Amino acid sequence: MIPLRIVHVLSSDALIWPAGARSLLAWLSEQGHAVAAVPVAEAAAAGVPGLGSYRGWWNWWRRGRRETVIAAANWGCDIVHAHGDEALSPAADLARALRVPLIVELQSLSGSHASRRILRSLPGATIIVPSEYHRAALLARDGGLRERVQVIPPGLALPSMAEESSQEHRPLTIGAWLRRRRDSGVLAKAHAALLGDGLAVRVIAVGELDEDLAPPEPWLSDSPEQCLAACDVFVETSDADLPMPHIVSALAHGCPVVATAVGQLPELVDDGDAGCLVPPQDPLVLAGALRQLAALDRRRACAAHARRCAARHDIAIVGAAVLELYRAAISGQRSLSATRSWRRLSALHLGR
Repeated sequence: MIPLRIVHVLSSDALIWPAGARSLLAWLSEQGHAVAAVPVAEAAAAGVPGLGSYRGWWNWWRRGRRETVIAAANWGCDIVHAHGDEALSPAADLARALRVPLIVELQSLSGSHASRRILRSLPGATIIVPSEYHRAALLARDGGLRERVQVIPPGLALPSMAEESSQEHRPLTIGAWLRRRRDSGVLAKAHAALLGDGLAVRVIAVGELDEDLAPPEPWLSDSPEQCLAACDVFVETSDADLPMPHIVSALAHGCPVVATAVGQLPELVDDGDAGCLVPPQDPLVLAGALRQLAALDRRRACAAHARRCAARHDIAIVGAAVLELYRAAISGQRSLSATRSWRRLSALHLGR
């Protein structure tokens, strides 16, 4: 097949975790396609040529937009892929100026009204959402988007993600991505309850803590890879619809997941098998779920199910579905089969 040249406009958190844009860019390059990046804020893609950056609307309209459009035109862009709500506005500007198709990937629906207006103003754009929950919620807001919305979850390279680590004779290590300070408070209360029961527990988290918290040992890590490699269980305490690439990454590492039953999480985590779902903002129930996973046998059983859940996110499957969308958009057609392709391929993968 003819290789494509894809410009990826990356939101500030698009490359933090292995699942999602980072794995997609690497897979596309391995398949012989050319990829280039336009990062938003401080995002950076190692090994991927940059064509400019978006650092606020003033700098963008003053000179950044023109320079980026010229660089992308000289590079030879076939299609623009926006990763996240932050990336939507500059990606739309690029696609219009270059007169190329636009793929919009939304990992949550917590975006601004301005972003929704941009989507409605781009009748040719294809929209990717990560779950059936998001598709239903998006269509409930705007039924006119029905034929433009495809469900394709974030993917990642499974072989390098599922390494075993020794879990005996050490504290139960809980991993987390703390994006809102109040979520760290819920985890802190659950952590204190477990310590009060006499369990050896520690937390290693990426993100930010509530300023009022003073955990008995440092929690934060600058490295998501270090967090994934060290944790035995991964926790998501948010009660909001937020991107969840860290949950897919944790499942691929064989980490059972304890998560709130909100948004796309019930579709990602098989409750009772790959972990468990708990009510939001309830630290005692969270502590109870973690207490069950403190048993090594229970944790190992959940780890096997976690890897099985992650198998449907294999980048070879997800990447093929995304590539089908690219080719359909470039040819001026609607791809109504990309979601079905991902489901069929993932079912075959799970049936092996």
